[in-house]
Amino acid sequence: MDDGVAPFGGKLEFVSGADMWSVNSTDDWAVDNRAGAKYADQLIKYIQEDPHRLPMLGHVLREIVRKNRFGALEVGFSHRIAVELLGTTRATAP
Repeated sequence: MDDGVAPFGGKLEFVSGADMWSVNSTDDWAVDNRAGAKYADQLIKYIQEDPHRLPMLGHVLREIVRKNRFGALEVGFSHRIAVELLGTTRATAP
């Protein structure tokens, strides 16, 4: 049933109904990579507003894997999440 209300208060534009990863590639790596990072920023902010929302990250990642999607959108998303978790934009060797 569609009640006309955007999922998650319209804060997560990559979510559509029960689909936690409803995105379309532009076939432009740079554009898609930036879009994936933007989606990660939306999710990070959403979780920071209420830490009880942390499981949402797992739902999104599960959907990405279920759809077998590993392109620029997903790379940009995953990289931005990793940067947030590690607190750095630079990879260092162990």
